[in-house]
Amino acid sequence: MIKIMNRREMKEIQKKLIEQILQRIADVSTDQRDLIMSLCKLSSNDIFLHAVSSDAQANLKKIQTWAKEIASSTCVARQIFAMLTHEVHITIDMNNQKKIIEKLIKDNMRLHEDLKVLRIVWLKKIADSEKTYSSFIVEIAIEAMIHRLINVNMLNSYQECACKLFEKNCCITQCFRCHEFDHITKICRKNQRCEKCADKHHIKKCVMSSNKRRCINCNENHELWRCICLKWWQQMKQAFKIYRNRSFKYSETFKYNCTFFSLFLNSLDSMNSSDSMNSFDSTNFLNSVTVMLKTCSWIADESA
Repeated sequence: MIKIMNRREMKEIQKKLIEQILQRIADVSTDQRDLIMSLCKLSSNDIFLHAVSSDAQANLKKIQTWAKEIASSTCVARQIFAMLTHEVHITIDMNNQKKIIEKLIKDNMRLHEDLKVLRIVWLKKIADSEKTYSSFIVEIAIEAMIHRLINVNMLNSYQECACKLFEKNCCITQCFRCHEFDHITKICRKNQRCEKCADKHHIKKCVMSSNKRRCINCNENHELWRCICLKWWQQMKQAFKIYRNRSFKYSETFKYNCTFFSLFLNSLDSMNSSDSMNSFDSTNFLNSVTVMLKTCSWIADESA
């Protein structure tokens, strides 16, 4: 992954063809150009590079002079490994990243002397939360280190915190602009859509009556946020499947054998038509799901 930090250069690169970008690299070093199989310009304005082999990828990371030929502000992004840390007091100020990272490294000096942290963020928004403890995500560049943290746990203010691999695909991603799934507002290039009538305007400007509601995702007669939406339940089903098959560590898979997940996924499979959704008692179903989640201790510890 290649990131371009300067906005002006970012816009210039997006206008250029892939052949022109590769030619810039070839003008400086044909050897480095031969190591690149393909380039892809992403909607986030980053560039994804595919090397011909793992050795070629390591060579490109080691010698990064070719990246500066694409744009002077480019940098080769490192692979990031993320883990989830539980039972953290919410008094921590995440805005001062340098201070909190230094404190975390100091707390773990004896347990993990070579700990290097890239970034720390809260798992959920805690501004309006009444909770005293929550969970945060720790990003680390070394795979072996994150495996050790998962095995041994981590210290925060002399308190031992349980660590688990963070699987981002377990979360449902939805844009707050067009309200479609699998992308965020920052990279969305579509028009603003109304959550009530699905037209191209903000919800505050909506004048539609209650009998003319339309969902953006499933096209049925209900508002976007109603839990009877078939598309939303499909996303929920996909997230639960990923959670059930998630790994304990990177490059290691482990499948949970849980009756609850089988029953839950089977119930989602039965929702294959709008008629079944109209007769679906969502309130009772969600209450049942909450009770079952609380009975599963290995799931309950995920809800910080």
